[in-house]
Amino acid sequence: MKTSKALSIFFWVAAAFLILPLFIAVPISFSNNEFLRFPPTNLGLRWYWAYLLDEQWRDATLLSLRVALFSSLLATSVGTITALAIDRGVAHLKGPLLTIIGSPVVIPHIFMALGIFVIALRFNILGNEAVLIGAHATMGLPFVVLIVLAQVQQLDIAIERAARIHGATPVRTFFSITLPSLRPSIIAGAIIAFFTSFDELTVALFLMSGNETLPMRLWANMRLDISPVIASVATVLIVATTAGMLVAEFLRQRASDRELGGLGH
Repeated sequence: MKTSKALSIFFWVAAAFLILPLFIAVPISFSNNEFLRFPPTNLGLRWYWAYLLDEQWRDATLLSLRVALFSSLLATSVGTITALAIDRGVAHLKGPLLTIIGSPVVIPHIFMALGIFVIALRFNILGNEAVLIGAHATMGLPFVVLIVLAQVQQLDIAIERAARIHGATPVRTFFSITLPSLRPSIIAGAIIAFFTSFDELTVALFLMSGNETLPMRLWANMRLDISPVIASVATVLIVATTAGMLVAEFLRQRASDRELGGLGH
């Protein structure tokens, strides 16, 4: 009982520690003051307009959106096929495959960034957007695989077999039966992969010499200028990421509940 109470207290203290910066950054983002000041004395949208009207900030945002979109599509496509292959492949290989696929989550990003940097330098492709897309797709892949795999394991394989017995080809069975059942988990995985890329800084710092993603631009501003615009950008990132993760969790939970309901009937 005491252990449970201690864990509960630790959880709420840790949650408060993580959430506390939000109660500082968000109010500052609505300040019209020349410098970072808390609490703000003059409220307005000055620094949001500064973010929207600044060409460097716009270019960095568009680059991040573009990279996140394509890396999410790549991670989702490969991750969905991988999840199906793992579930229906050789049983004793599932554990090792999941360990390998999940390694980008465990390995510190700086080690991944250094390894990719050495390869990119060797082939003279530093600053290449496609390389960053591939790197970010690798980082988003484990989340897609785990989310989709959880849904794949709840599918009723008898429905697919029935479709095959009635003459459907494997491709038609996949697109008519399997894919619609997996759609919520695929979308959830895609959203998480998107924001994994959109918020990533370390790998981008190593690879994108000359071209700044939004996190890179934010980092440079914090180091060199510390303009109040960083609070506005941080607030936009926080709101967008939180909304995306909530949608992803809602879709994942709905898919899980639907499958459990189907099994109940």
